[in-house]
Amino acid sequence: MLMLVCGEGEAQDPAFSMPFLQKTAFNPAFTGMGSGQAGLSFRDQLPGSPVRYITSIAEWDQPFDVLHGGVGVIILHDMAGGATLTNTGLSAVYSYHLRISRDFYMNAGFQASVFQSYLNTENLILPDMISPSQGIIGGSEEVIPPERKIFPDFSVGFLFYEKNWYAGVAAHHLMEPYQSDVKTDETVLPRKYSALAGFIYEKDHGNIALYPWAGAVVQGRSHQTLLGLQVKYFMGMGGICWKKNFGNSIDMLVFSMGIVTKRLRFSYSYDAYLGKIAVSSAGGAHEIGIIIEFGNKKTSYQGTINWPLM
Repeated sequence: MLMLVCGEGEAQDPAFSMPFLQKTAFNPAFTGMGSGQAGLSFRDQLPGSPVRYITSIAEWDQPFDVLHGGVGVIILHDMAGGATLTNTGLSAVYSYHLRISRDFYMNAGFQASVFQSYLNTENLILPDMISPSQGIIGGSEEVIPPERKIFPDFSVGFLFYEKNWYAGVAAHHLMEPYQSDVKTDETVLPRKYSALAGFIYEKDHGNIALYPWAGAVVQGRSHQTLLGLQVKYFMGMGGICWKKNFGNSIDMLVFSMGIVTKRLRFSYSYDAYLGKIAVSSAGGAHEIGIIIEFGNKKTSYQGTINWPLM
C-alpha cells in the first residue's frame, strides 16, 4: 500500500482498527480457533479524499484433528489513491495447536502467500502537469506504462492463551519482497512485527463482560499502538480504542458497536482523527466486519478464548 496520506512513497500494509475481527490475517496462529469460521471485513479510509483507501479481507479457517491444528485461506484486496495502486493477495495458513498444561495452550502459525501489485499510471499527476499559478493544467508529455508485479510472501506467528487471556506475536513479509521491478527503498515491503493481547472479565454467565485489549504494529517508519476496551451486554457490544502512530504523529479514537450471537458477530467502527489532521481527514475511516461460525466440533488439541469476537 502506498502511504500517500503521509506524504511519503513508502510501501506498507493496510491496517484495520479492530484486528480481532481479522485475527487470522493479523496473526496466522489464530487459525483454527473454534469450530470453523468465515469472516468478511471492509474498510473505507479517507472517503472524501482523492487518496482514498479501500480494503477488503475475506477469511475462512477450520480446525482438523488429524493436523493437530487448523487451516485457513485469506483473500485480500486493497486499493489506494483512487485505485492508482492495487494489491491483491491469496494466502494459505496453517496453525499447529499445542496443549502445554491443563488450561494453557500455544499455537504456532505459518502463512504462505502470493500477491499481485498493480500500478495504474493513467491517474498519476506528474510534475509537468502542475503550474505554480494555475494548479493542474492538463496532460503530461511523459509516458509511464502501467506496472504489474507478482511475488511470493511468507509470515509466521505465535499465540499463548488460557480461557480468560491471550497474547500473540507475528512477523509478516519475512523475505521483505519488492512490489515493483524497480528495487528501491520505496518499493520494498518492509517486515512487519505485530502483537495483540487481551483479558476477559465476565459476570452473569458471560451476559455482561469487559474486554480490555492492546496491540502494536511496527513496519518501516510506522510505529502504531492500540489500546482498547470492549463492553458486552447480552447481545450488544460496544467499545472505544485509542490509536497512536508514532511514525507520523497521528492520533485517532475508534468507536465501535456490534451484535454478538452464538453463530453471528457483526461490528461497525469509525476512526475519528484527532489534532490538526482532523480538519483535513476527509471523513476519517469506516470499518465493517462480520464473522459466521459453523460446525460443532473443536479439535482435542485446542483450548478456548472466552471472547465472543474471537
